Amino acid sequence: MGKSWTRIQPKYRSTVWSIILLLNLGALASEDKRIEQACKYLLEHALAEGGQLPRVRPARLPALWIVYKATVLVVDGVGVRPPALRTAYEWMARTVTGDGIAPLKDKDAPVRYYAYKCGSTFACGVNNKLACAWGGCKVMMAFSKWPVQRRTALIKKAIKQGCGLLLSIDPATADYPNGYTDKPSGNWWKFGFPVFYVSDILQIAEAMVGLGYGNVPASQKYFKPHSQKTG
Repeated sequence: MGKSWTRIQPKYRSTVWSIILLLNLGALASEDKRIEQACKYLLEHALAEGGQLPRVRPARLPALWIVYKATVLVVDGVGVRPPALRTAYEWMARTVTGDGIAPLKDKDAPVRYYAYKCGSTFACGVNNKLACAWGGCKVMMAFSKWPVQRRTALIKKAIKQGCGLLLSIDPATADYPNGYTDKPSGNWWKFGFPVFYVSDILQIAEAMVGLGYGNVPASQKYFKPHSQKTG
């Protein structure tokens, strides 16, 4: 495993993709030392000082789904939570809330949003700068894996914003912001394998149950409607 293989390229063949696939299968580091070694390798070589993953220019924002996958596989796979991982979770929370991140248009800011991850609450350039519920689902799944006692005020704020998006409508309808179409993606109801970029409604359920909303009546309105802010 060379350092270049900690990035998302070469696509579907680099180390991170292999670990994501193992995560989809429910693999654990306790079952095989090679999985533990791969997770630790990813932490040592892929994380930037600010918690971003994959390692890119400090100001550039990574795709949220890759952050989710990497953090969950380490939490579940390695069973330890080193300082670098805590930093990654704090960074992931900041990308959701917008705390300390300049708007996209502020080109001179040392840390700002970029074209793809263009604003808070999962705003996505590919989704016409609207919230990406696929990415939001992945991040909420990651936060559900993080111990409650280790959730900082920033992480709690990010969880509230993320749940505010996912529970602003009936999750079974998946009627989330659609940038270039008038109906939800059919992938929400395709329960396939493996699950990489997309999310499905079962993952919404997994995230919400993991965050403590499993016993709340589905008809209850938990949050005010999500407001879109792209910066």
